[in-house]
Amino acid sequence: MTFALLLAFAPTYALAKTVSCVATTTNVSKNGPGGTECDAMVSGSGSNKADATASNGGSASADAQNGSSATAKASHAGTADGTADTGGTAKATATTSGTADSEADNGSTSTAKANHSGTADSSANNGATASANAATSGTADSEANNGGTAKSTASHSGTADASAQAGCSSTAQATTSGTASAECTMSGSNVTAKATGSGTASGSDTSLPSCNPGAHGTAKVTSPMGNCP
Repeated sequence: MTFALLLAFAPTYALAKTVSCVATTTNVSKNGPGGTECDAMVSGSGSNKADATASNGGSASADAQNGSSATAKASHAGTADGTADTGGTAKATATTSGTADSEADNGSTSTAKANHSGTADSSANNGATASANAATSGTADSEANNGGTAKSTASHSGTADASAQAGCSSTAQATTSGTASAECTMSGSNVTAKATGSGTASGSDTSLPSCNPGAHGTAKVTSPMGNCP
């Protein structure tokens, strides 16, 4: 048999383009081509599940502790990290060089999604819900505690920050280099801030709103302390 034929019949050990790690009792780690990697880790008491999937140079890490669920999905050089503890549910998804980080503790739910070099960071604690969505170099940051709900959305180099520190709701939306910030600290209140272009919008339930549309942008706030423009 010729060398060429031997190569043809030889087993193929090339690393898979997609790697999947699922852990319920034992940690799992896998590597693929071009830096593709996944890690699924579990620890503590209760029923845990960590599910991490990566492809095309993506890096996914999921960590579930003390009766929690964590999911991370990354593709095309994206980086996704999901961490959950004490009954939390965390989900992180990153594609096309995006970075998504999601953390959920104490019965909370957190979701982070990022694509096209966007950065999304979501954190929830003590029965809260947080979500962050970033695209095309946008930066979205959400933090919710004590039953609050925080949602941030950013795209095209926009920056959005949402914070809910009680049983209240905050929403921040920013696009095309706009900057939006929404914060609530009092139960039952609702704060929304939106900005586009070079606009800047800032709202809370404890101070007066601020809206600056800049040269070519827009800014809008609705809050218990007033609305603008």
